[in-house]
Amino acid sequence: MTTTERDVLEVARESGMTVLLDDRIGRQEYMSVSGSAEALHRFALAMRETPTDACHRVRAARSVAMNPLITVRMRERIASVLSRRMQGRTRGKLRA
Repeated sequence: MTTTERDVLEVARESGMTVLLDDRIGRQEYMSVSGSAEALHRFALAMRETPTDACHRVRAARSVAMNPLITVRMRERIASVLSRRMQGRTRGKLRA
C-alpha cells in the first residue's frame, strides 16, 4: 500500500468511518470502508482541504526558484508594462 493510500484511509478513520482489512493476496490488500452519511461528508471536506502531491508538483513547477523559464517570462512582462507606461508618459508630454 502506498503512502497516499494510507493517508486516505487515515482521513477516513479520522472522519469517523470504519476501515476493515477484508483480504490480503500477496502484497495486495483489499479494504472496506463504511460509515454514516455524516462521516462521508466529513471525509469529503477533509479530502478537499488536504493538498495532494500533484498540488505540490504544480507549485514547484510555477516556483521562480525551481523554473528559470518563469523568471524570464516575468522579466519580459515587467519590461513590456514599463515600456507601455513610459510611452504613455512621453505622449502626454508631447501633447502639452
